[in-house]
Amino acid sequence: GFLGALTFGKGIDILLDAINTLRSPNFEVKIWGQWRPEERHFLSQITELKRTLGEKIKYYGPYSLQDLDKILEEIHVGIVPSRKETYCIVLREILSKNIPVICTKFLGSDIVKDGFNGFIIDKNPHDLREKMLLFINNPNLVQKMSLNVMNIHIPTLEEEAKALVLLYKSLLTQT
Repeated sequence: GFLGALTFGKGIDILLDAINTLRSPNFEVKIWGQWRPEERHFLSQITELKRTLGEKIKYYGPYSLQDLDKILEEIHVGIVPSRKETYCIVLREILSKNIPVICTKFLGSDIVKDGFNGFIIDKNPHDLREKMLLFINNPNLVQKMSLNVMNIHIPTLEEEAKALVLLYKSLLTQT
C-alpha cells in the first residue's frame, strides 16, 4: 500500500514505474492519496495501469485520519518511495501497525532496518520492483518482518526533537 500525496516528491512515479515493469500474477497495490492539479499526469498513469493490469492496482483517492486504521488493516507492506522528507508521519503510522515497509533513505528512515523490518531502497523503480518481488515470492517474509517490527522502538516526535537538539548541542561544542 501507498499512502500520501501523489507527487514527485513523495515518489509516486517510482512506484508507478515499478508496477509497470512488475511481472508477477500475485500482487495487488492499493493507493490512497490526494493528487495535485499540476501533477494530474500521475492520476492518468494510475488509470492507464488499471486499464492494463485490472484489479492488481486500486486507487481509492484522498483519505482522512479517521480512515487510517481501516486502511492499514488492508495492506501487508507499506511503500514509502519519497525523494525527500523532513519527518515522515506515514512511515511511522505504517510501522506502528506492525507492517513492514519498503522505503527510500531520508531523514528519519533509519527506523527501518534493512532486511529486518523492511527494506531501504535507492530512489529508482528497479530497486523498488526487486524488493516488491522479494515479498511477492516469499509470503512468509511479510509475517517474519511484521514480527520484527514489534521489536523496534518508533520514536515519538518529541523524542526525535530532543535527539536533534542534543546533536546540535554536541556539534556546537566541537567547534
